Amino acid sequence: MKNKSVLWVVPAVISLALAAGCSSAAQPPLNSAEDQIAETVHTTEPLNGEGQSSPQQVYNNQNNKPDPSDTITPPEDNPKTSGTGETAASAQEKAGKSKNDKDKSWNTKSPKLLGIAIGDTKDSVIALFGKADDEFAMEEQKETSYVSEYKGFWVGFDTKNKVKFVEIFDPEVKTNLNGLKVGQQGEEAIKALGKPSNHNTYTLGYKAEGAFLKLDLDPQNNEVTSIKLFVQA
Repeated sequence: MKNKSVLWVVPAVISLALAAGCSSAAQPPLNSAEDQIAETVHTTEPLNGEGQSSPQQVYNNQNNKPDPSDTITPPEDNPKTSGTGETAASAQEKAGKSKNDKDKSWNTKSPKLLGIAIGDTKDSVIALFGKADDEFAMEEQKETSYVSEYKGFWVGFDTKNKVKFVEIFDPEVKTNLNGLKVGQQGEEAIKALGKPSNHNTYTLGYKAEGAFLKLDLDPQNNEVTSIKLFVQA
């Protein structure tokens, strides 16, 4: 009876051992700590099955792209005019300067002093220089002139408020005659205006259409003391 019990126990033990071995073989072995870390690092930016980048890689690539504003050259403030190599502003400035230089030269066909011509209206003078500091009447042989007094110069009008004369007597006033000013030498005046119509110790005279330009000279030092444009008799 005892031998039969032993025979029954042995097969049971063998069966249990076989079952345990199969269970151990079914479970994969645990990875070491180093293997787990390496696997984590390797899978942070995986590629999908089609060879495309993961969302994390796409995000990183977008952040690493250069800012377009760093590479685009801003436009110039003053665009260049075609075929000139100059900016539009400089071209306009040069054109305006050329026109102003022409207007400030002595022209016998269109004589002016201070930019005022004989026959201009009083309103046009006020538009240029504003209201006069003072006004007074000046009696002459044939008629009365009505004078508007400004700082350094006078403008005379007839009874119809038309310009009869313009006279400058202050060196600070710009004449608009090639840079000529009161106080300069007679020789400088001739250089600026050209050869005079008449010339003596006391005056330089220039005839023009409908007007006459007279420069009074100091006979002692030959300096210009006044410049006057008036109606040609």
